Amino acid sequence: MTYIAVVGSGSVFSSELVVELSKITDQLGELTLRFFDIDQERQDIVSGLCRRLLKDKKDVTIVDCKTLEECLPDASFVLLQIRHGGIDARIEDEKLGKKYKLPFTETISICGISTFIRTYYEYEKIGPAILKHAPDALVLNFTNPSAQLTETLYGMGIKNVMGVCNGFMSMKDVIKHTLNDKDSEYFMNWRGLNHLTVVDGIFAMPGNNFSECKFYPENNKIDEVLANLPDWYSEFEHNMLQNFGALLNGYFQYYFNRRNIIDKLQKQDKVRSEIVKEIDEALLEEFKTAETVPPSISKRGGYGYATAVVNIIEAYCSDEATVHYASVRNGKCLPSLPASAFVEVPVLVSRDNISPIQTGDMPDFARSLAIAIKDYERMLIKAAKKRDKAGMLRAMMTHPLLNCYSVAKPLLDDCLEINRAFLPMELTKQ
Repeated sequence: MTYIAVVGSGSVFSSELVVELSKITDQLGELTLRFFDIDQERQDIVSGLCRRLLKDKKDVTIVDCKTLEECLPDASFVLLQIRHGGIDARIEDEKLGKKYKLPFTETISICGISTFIRTYYEYEKIGPAILKHAPDALVLNFTNPSAQLTETLYGMGIKNVMGVCNGFMSMKDVIKHTLNDKDSEYFMNWRGLNHLTVVDGIFAMPGNNFSECKFYPENNKIDEVLANLPDWYSEFEHNMLQNFGALLNGYFQYYFNRRNIIDKLQKQDKVRSEIVKEIDEALLEEFKTAETVPPSISKRGGYGYATAVVNIIEAYCSDEATVHYASVRNGKCLPSLPASAFVEVPVLVSRDNISPIQTGDMPDFARSLAIAIKDYERMLIKAAKKRDKAGMLRAMMTHPLLNCYSVAKPLLDDCLEINRAFLPMELTKQ
């Protein structure tokens, strides 16, 4: 019997998750999924659909839990996928970004700061509970900001933890589309920080077998990919990527094209999270009677996350090592960043083993940005732990999109005010 704890099970992506998990019961054996969400109504709707999806699977059981402590005991895997404060809190974050005329999205600039601050204090409850009730579990964190919260969990004493993001999947799709080769596997030297990754090495990987890669310059497909980028890339993106000689995570646009991004955001009638709320509400209504995962779930930005998570779980139960992309402790992977920092890199996963692959440092045009963002992340973790408002302000001043005191000071005040309900007393004093 394998127990998997799903914390934040009211997420619409739980439907995708159970379908993918049901495909690997040969490796996992009889499977019990323990669902927990603080929003009981959402949990009931989502778990209802999940049970219907699994009606023909006798080896998978779903148990709805009322408390975190009921969800965690004896879990082999703990999956964290919460949105603390719900979508309404994200809407308030993004409205702050618009008010201050910043480039923003869920994990960028003030939105990333606000999301982290309120979620940190929920993780102060979740982390110790994992250590007490599931100390040997592999913890897979999808909650945003993924790597920053994963590093937080590691600092709390949870050493067997990885941050998971589905961003690499769209990059793989671009590569396969460009090379007109949808059946082959390619190794990417995908490296950097979560939502700030670079690829300038693409090598054929027969059978997803890393040992079969031939890392010779003449085998690198990057120039071929850059010369034939799909039509959905803008002229600006074409020119920028060819100038850099690399494929960039889409979130780089908030730094390297920020004036155009700000103009675009300011002209929008609704922030992205307001649209996500409408999609979620429609999905949950469909979930009440659906017998399959509604196709409209693909409109949500996190679609595909479950595949990335389940692939890691499957590999962790297999004797054959396979390549995945996740946020792990740096060690010697990226020499310009601290060894203890969490970075997003390729990893080899096999039974009870996770080994980061050293791909070389980031290219110079991305390195300085990554150093600044990692400094900001770590300063904010430290400040949140100490309930240190001044430290939070210093962290914001380190962030390359926020390093103006006349903006950062009132912005932090507004950020703490909209999150008042989620913060410890020390941060809500006037």
